[in-house]
Amino acid sequence: MGTAASAQYATLEDALAAGQSKDELEKSYVSTGWVTKTLPAGVVGEHIQGYATTDMEEKTPEKVVAFMEEHKAEDCYARFAKAMVAEAKTSGFFGKKYDLQKGEIVKTTFDDEFGKLGINVFLCSHEDLLKTDYGVPQKWIEFVDTSLNPKYAPAEVYTFQAKVTTGWGSKKLPNGVVGEHIQGYKTTDIAKQTPVEVEEFMKEHSASELYHKFAETMVAEAKNKGFFGDSYYDTKKMEGVGEQYGPEFEKLGIKVFLCSTDDTLKTDAGVTQKWIEYVDVAKNPDYEPAEKDGEKMQCAIC
Repeated sequence: MGTAASAQYATLEDALAAGQSKDELEKSYVSTGWVTKTLPAGVVGEHIQGYATTDMEEKTPEKVVAFMEEHKAEDCYARFAKAMVAEAKTSGFFGKKYDLQKGEIVKTTFDDEFGKLGINVFLCSHEDLLKTDYGVPQKWIEFVDTSLNPKYAPAEVYTFQAKVTTGWGSKKLPNGVVGEHIQGYKTTDIAKQTPVEVEEFMKEHSASELYHKFAETMVAEAKNKGFFGDSYYDTKKMEGVGEQYGPEFEKLGIKVFLCSTDDTLKTDAGVTQKWIEYVDVAKNPDYEPAEKDGEKMQCAIC
């Protein structure tokens, strides 16, 4: 496990040489973009993404290292960091980034083990343009000593909100709704590329087997070849698949809506965007997407 010093200095020696007092250095900080957050007693932090992305396996702040040693949690932390890098660190258009949705899944698998060692772990982020580094989303982790600060929870704790691509931008989905983009500039094979949040949603509703049958049927019966060798989903054929599977999803408390938009101001180079939204009826019984396709979209699934 590598080491690094506080947010302000590369090493402890550099901090002392710069005139910092030892008492001051006992405080804990974490970078959150242009500003540095001072952490309360019993809390240490680790900045993992901003203008650059950190490899948690190779670079660990000194105070996090000391915190883990004090709690005899070095091995647990090392495995957690390795899993975060392996499972939550992804390649994006502008380079590597941490997907905190995947990070939450990783964290959940370690929560009990950290808890037994007296540690609470919080993934944090914010996108406040006045606080972040050039508007880049900032992501960090806070580790809390539950014996010193049992009720502490950071204000910036990451909370998942489902989104679905609708062209150049993304649509934020309300509580109880997840979505998957299936067609735009490129067409997705939904039988092979399922978003994490959709997988988790289906597991929660005991609908994984039904969903995969639905996705395989959708690809087999509604995904067509275009004139130039590209592929697209035929809306009418999708409606037919929907009529076949709709009642089965309803039995599990799920409504499914096919959505699309041709708004050239919102879509990718004017290309028709298509996506599917899955609604937990118990959590959001009245929800219907504004982009549902035509009169038939008022059925449970189409």
